[in-house]
Amino acid sequence: MTGWRGLYQNDSKGSDCSAKTPESLHYGLTREVGAFEPSFQELKSGAKVLDSAYIMARYPDSIVGNLTPSEYYDREDAGECIEYADSICTAVRRTLFG
Repeated sequence: MTGWRGLYQNDSKGSDCSAKTPESLHYGLTREVGAFEPSFQELKSGAKVLDSAYIMARYPDSIVGNLTPSEYYDREDAGECIEYADSICTAVRRTLFG
């Protein structure tokens, strides 16, 4: 499949999207899809926040100061991530299904 819909369903090697790295699922994917669908360009900053949150939660040793993810993040951070994820999901649904 060609175009951005092919990016959503499979990468160039034909693997499932769930196997992609977080970079290509968040910031990388919004950047790549933005070439075909300009409205995705405005989602890049939120995707960067999600990438950072994923990396720090998945690899707690990346948090400065020996804090755990539960000590580092608060409800405000969680709410911000939920809003960014929701805006990306909404844009994807709108683009795929009209």
